[in-house]
Amino acid sequence: MLILAYTIQSLGAVLLCKTAFEFTGKCIYYKERMSNLFLSKFRPYAWIALAVFLLYAQTLFFNFSYLDDNVLILNNQRFLAGNIGAAFTNNAFFSATQSFYRPILTLSLMLDYQIGGLSPFIYHFSNVIYHAVACCLLFAFLFKLGFRRDLSFIFSLFFAVSPVLNHAVAWIPGRNDILFAIFALASFIFLLNFWKNKKWGYLAAHFVFLGLAFLTKESAVVLPALASIYYFLVKKGNWREMIVPAAGWIAVAGLWVFVRHLVFTQSFVFGISDSLNYLVRGVPALMVYLGKAIFPFNLSVYPVMADSTLVFGLMVLAALAFLIFISKGNQTGWIIFGAFWFISFLAVSFLVPTDNFLEHRAYLPLAGIIILMLGIGWIEKINLENVYSAGIVISVFLGLFLISFLNSGNYSDRLSFWQSASRSSSHSGIVWNNLGAIHYLNGDFSAAEDKFKRALEANPNEPLAHNNLGLIYHQRGELGKAEAEYLAELKINPYSGESYYNLGILYANENKIGLAVESWKKVLEINPNSQDAINALKSLAR
Repeated sequence: MLILAYTIQSLGAVLLCKTAFEFTGKCIYYKERMSNLFLSKFRPYAWIALAVFLLYAQTLFFNFSYLDDNVLILNNQRFLAGNIGAAFTNNAFFSATQSFYRPILTLSLMLDYQIGGLSPFIYHFSNVIYHAVACCLLFAFLFKLGFRRDLSFIFSLFFAVSPVLNHAVAWIPGRNDILFAIFALASFIFLLNFWKNKKWGYLAAHFVFLGLAFLTKESAVVLPALASIYYFLVKKGNWREMIVPAAGWIAVAGLWVFVRHLVFTQSFVFGISDSLNYLVRGVPALMVYLGKAIFPFNLSVYPVMADSTLVFGLMVLAALAFLIFISKGNQTGWIIFGAFWFISFLAVSFLVPTDNFLEHRAYLPLAGIIILMLGIGWIEKINLENVYSAGIVISVFLGLFLISFLNSGNYSDRLSFWQSASRSSSHSGIVWNNLGAIHYLNGDFSAAEDKFKRALEANPNEPLAHNNLGLIYHQRGELGKAEAEYLAELKINPYSGESYYNLGILYANENKIGLAVESWKKVLEINPNSQDAINALKSLAR
């Protein structure tokens, strides 16, 4: 599908440019009129929102992907229908996991559930709304930083239709990074207003949105550092004016740590050395993200390093270095600010073990690349009054739009999603395991068995692969083989509540009630909220 998109884009590039040149050639005679049409008052926000809705309208009719959204929504209905306080006293998955303290994400899902229940439409609709708001805030942020209004508008439009951000919008759980961007950008805008006007209301609003950013994603810890870099290297401000904001940052961060600790008694599971090792292992992913930010190739709904390339990232790095070299003026502050923005937000996500580098994590970091590019003097040469500049801008926008539109189709339903993942990330055990799970749910047990075995070929210790094979054999009545697979899973993953539950069902079918009860009690030790285990034990008590 993407190859077709690139082919169409290449064949149409000449025609697009020719049309754009002719169109712009006529428009430059109406400079003031065109400026009013696109850039005056609140019109840039309207155009940005329109671009977002035109691109992502198709996603409103998409289903769930069964990558986390099934757990966050389908498996947690009783929590989403509950009280708001539950969002602040549990992790996002309402499980025993000592991580992912994301109350704002949970609240957004609760709101959607109250409106539309389990209808995917409302969740996708909210994602599109959030993306439109974030893109508009990015425009306001760039303009507030002092970049030209037309350039801020152009790059915000590019951001709105960037293919690397499809995962954040078309994949329902990706909204967390959009929400984080909304609060982070809003907090920065109010801080800029405070530094300019010295009104305390702006500083108070900054702290409020900073707190909301913390409650959305842990990456908020880098926002004070980014603000400091901007203040000293770009704004070149006086350190005395940073005393009050710094005190507020410490207070907000301290309150977040305190509340998080109340919820997660063992919040910091990984030691410093472990986190540093994970960070070092994630460094190559920076090049992957950098490449995808500019060149929309090698996209994947579930990217892994084994199936990724550093080539495009190195090309972008070389191009940026060249542009910086040929540009004139003092750009050091902007370059450091933009580069640190991009690197730091991504680096925080590398501090924990992961087997994937999902593209929604590039959402706010992409703004750093935009800041860096706008800070380069050479970019200032872009002028929409010039027919060639305008033609290139329009062609880039349409090309990004087309690729994003086609790539978004991979999120239409759970089978399309995981089939796409298997094509782009064939070395990932979890991809084959999840594709097998989808075939199992669709009733295609033969295909499911094949995919589960492929998962174990890719990774002999792939979590739940043995468990899922056990389900296949259990379904066929091969109880001995099923029990062996469940036990093999528990040997690899002794905290697999699913395997203990399935093992309990198997023992109950064999009338081994004592073993069944023991297995289901194990489930509740792992996850006290497991309604399946609770119901199973209740059924035996009747």
